[in-house]
Amino acid sequence: MSRKQRFLRMTVAVLTAGLLLFGASRLPRTTWTRVGQMMAVASVSLQQAENTAERLSAGLTRPTAHAAGVTAPSASSTPPAGGAEQRPMTEPTAVQTGGTVAPPSENGSGGKVVTQTVGGGENIGGIAVKNKSGVAADVTEALAAALPFSVEVGSREPQVLIYHTHTTEGYMPYDTGYYNAGDVPRNTSYTNTVTAVGDALEAALVAAGIAVIHDTTVHDYPQYRGAYERSEETVKKILEQYPSIKVTLDIHRDGLMANERDILKPTVTVNDKKAAQLMVVCGVLSTDELPHKHWKNNLSFAAKLQRSLSERYDRLARPLSLTAARYNQYLSSGSLLIEVGSEGNTLEEAAYSARLLGETLAAMWSE
Repeated sequence: MSRKQRFLRMTVAVLTAGLLLFGASRLPRTTWTRVGQMMAVASVSLQQAENTAERLSAGLTRPTAHAAGVTAPSASSTPPAGGAEQRPMTEPTAVQTGGTVAPPSENGSGGKVVTQTVGGGENIGGIAVKNKSGVAADVTEALAAALPFSVEVGSREPQVLIYHTHTTEGYMPYDTGYYNAGDVPRNTSYTNTVTAVGDALEAALVAAGIAVIHDTTVHDYPQYRGAYERSEETVKKILEQYPSIKVTLDIHRDGLMANERDILKPTVTVNDKKAAQLMVVCGVLSTDELPHKHWKNNLSFAAKLQRSLSERYDRLARPLSLTAARYNQYLSSGSLLIEVGSEGNTLEEAAYSARLLGETLAAMWSE
């Protein structure tokens, strides 16, 4: 059984548990539509070659802002003035054989994939923090403060928005300790990008009775530059239509290099299984030109999540990153950016981490 098939089998089990525990009457129609679509794809994939499931997935209506009745920008939206960078879509050297990915031979065009558990940072209040923002952010105060929002477990109204500014970020299709040029493409294949990781996060939250909208609008292709402006418009329109949303999570995949040639793969073992390390990113920039009134509230959310992850799963989270940016976090008081692994991690490792993240968030909100 392939990694993807094992992941899909896990997804079916999680979704089934959610159905049994919470009942269809307790979650909104948009969530249950999404559940049905995911289970249909998963059921086919467990019995057929992977491309069969992909064809079925392509034929289902994605739960994007468009499907929710919101007009959101498409990938072909005109970027802001000042030029645009286009990231090429490349074909991996790994090939499909019998529904699985066959690792290619190392051909010298790439480099090594270095597995490492990333740590460091300053210990503040029992959590690791890297503050390169230049802002005197009081993490101790943030840990002591109450969350500025309350997620309603069991509500029929959406509580969480999952989206992806860099929707095309992909993962390694195999785990051999090396890569060839083109084997970690930025691609529009829904099944091997951060959107599939968003699915795993969504499934964990739904199983805990938390209503979710997972938006998969492509914001970074064919134009990469301007992706944040496009995802900003998507988030604004969804928040306007669903004011019940308390939390917005922009799920990314990091890009890390061990040196000029070799990829760094941040990995930790959780319950005897490899997991991609996470990194919680909180923007703390606020100026007259770029106001961010929510940054202290978001910092409290970020610090508490970092502490919960550290307590539940040792070293699953890399140090909390505080940056001189806003991203789209100024739009709400429960907004974070989360990097799930790097291009050196496999989708299976990243999806596992997303599930652990979802379980941690659900536990925080149920306290």
